[in-house]
Amino acid sequence: LPPIAMPARRLLTALRAFDGEMDPRNLLLLLQLLRALLVRAERAAALGGSDALDVVVPDVLEALTCYFPISFVPPAGSEHSITAQHLLQALVRVLRASARFAPAVLKMLASKLRADDETADGLHAQALQALAAVAPAYGAGPLADHAYALGEALAVHLGRVGALGADAADGPAAGGGGVLGIATCLAALAAAVS
Repeated sequence: LPPIAMPARRLLTALRAFDGEMDPRNLLLLLQLLRALLVRAERAAALGGSDALDVVVPDVLEALTCYFPISFVPPAGSEHSITAQHLLQALVRVLRASARFAPAVLKMLASKLRADDETADGLHAQALQALAAVAPAYGAGPLADHAYALGEALAVHLGRVGALGADAADGPAAGGGGVLGIATCLAALAAAVS
């Protein structure tokens, strides 16, 4: 690879070094490192017009999406340990660091919001949080390309929450943030598409 492609190569090397990592402390560090390397690779690609980053994006996405949704539960009695929310926020920061991820990430989030099983409440909450965070970062173009699928997924989710009744509107089935979480997602989508 030419010198301009070195940031993309570093990104891929770091990704492979942590392949299958399960320790939350290491995973949190990995996600922070991947975000920093991705930002650097994006800058290098913008300056040099290199397509090396496009070559590694599928590998990076494949490795990252296997961690979604975050299923980690901290051990009992560990007040100052890493939480699932810490890991989710770090993962979402990586996913929003590059608009190159938008098509795959938006498709994944739409499918997660459509999931309909008894264990999906946490999944829906994480998908709503992730969507609210990535939508403004990706911008109008990628969101417009996926607006129908995302709108349909949110409508399915809202219908499911509505069927549970008013008491459930702010509970876990509504996506953790309830009405506020859904409103944040819709506002991000509307702002990006308009």
